[in-house]
Amino acid sequence: MCEVYPPSEDTFLFLEALKEEKFEGRYCLEIGVGSGVITEFLAENNTVDGVDINPKAIEITKRRCKKCRIFYSDLFSSVRDKYDIIVFNPPYVPEEKEFGDIYDMSWYGGKNGRRIIDRFLDDFDMYLKKNGRMYMLQSSLSDLKKTIEKLKEKGFRSEILKTKKLFFEELIVIKAERDIINKR
Repeated sequence: MCEVYPPSEDTFLFLEALKEEKFEGRYCLEIGVGSGVITEFLAENNTVDGVDINPKAIEITKRRCKKCRIFYSDLFSSVRDKYDIIVFNPPYVPEEKEFGDIYDMSWYGGKNGRRIIDRFLDDFDMYLKKNGRMYMLQSSLSDLKKTIEKLKEKGFRSEILKTKKLFFEELIVIKAERDIINKR
């Protein structure tokens, strides 16, 4: 059995989108480091913190990314800084049944796939610097429109950077920035 979320289609799509953004010299936070693939990429040219609720994911990512600060946090519960960049590939798979296993938490998004997405969207802006950017991956199964609406309500403009159609869903990479131009 897997102990951490393995790099998958969503990981690779997210990585592809982040590579095209070409940012460096930034202070970055990855929520949910999993196997550490995204954290490792970010650490090539940035200062990176990474968090997860899975102790095994923390251990693996610490080994993989020695110059990063990796620690336990349930989303932002242990985060104290503000960041230029926040990235998150949340658990988004909708499922009626409850799961309690730590590995299942890496993909289980609750009844409508938004159990963790909504918690993240409620708080991420408090940890983002004024001119910061947030990148998030989402599935078409977990109500993209609601995410875009929540971002707009919080004063953010969003852009879809990449999409990938799979058999039963579409994966979407979203970039969000404060909407300073349209702020009232």
